[in-house]
Amino acid sequence: MRKINIDRQQNYQDAPVPIVYALESKAEIFALEDWIGRHKPEMEAELHSSGAILFRGLSIVNDQDFDRFIRAFCWPSFTYNESLSNAVRRNLTELVFTANEAPSSLSIFLHHEMAQTPIYPSKLFFFCERTNNSPFATIRSPGKISPAISPSIKHRNLSG
Repeated sequence: MRKINIDRQQNYQDAPVPIVYALESKAEIFALEDWIGRHKPEMEAELHSSGAILFRGLSIVNDQDFDRFIRAFCWPSFTYNESLSNAVRRNLTELVFTANEAPSSLSIFLHHEMAQTPIYPSKLFFFCERTNNSPFATIRSPGKISPAISPSIKHRNLSG
């Protein structure tokens, strides 16, 4: 696993946002849990400073793979039911649920994930099953506002 730069990656306080890790070889997938354990403190610091980490090339293809990836971090679990959210979602595993079960004809407006819930986790993982490239996973720190957001919003002290 190594850090890479991607197109349209931004910089905030001289650091790339998001931090991006990519699997160098398919053989590494078998050592991924061990690698996460050894690099967890570094990734926690990066997540705190940048607000997001993007993982590429992990060979995660379904909810079971994604659940295993999440569990490798050994962070406290937070199930969807604990969030008290009213969004329509389906649990696929204890820790993996769908993004939205609303009909595709409805628009989903730009929003801060789980902002409407009174209880939320300190970290969120996102997995995209269908992309125009390859599947990826992201860890997001809910309290962070992206540096790409207008400074006027930050000025209103909404950054958490």
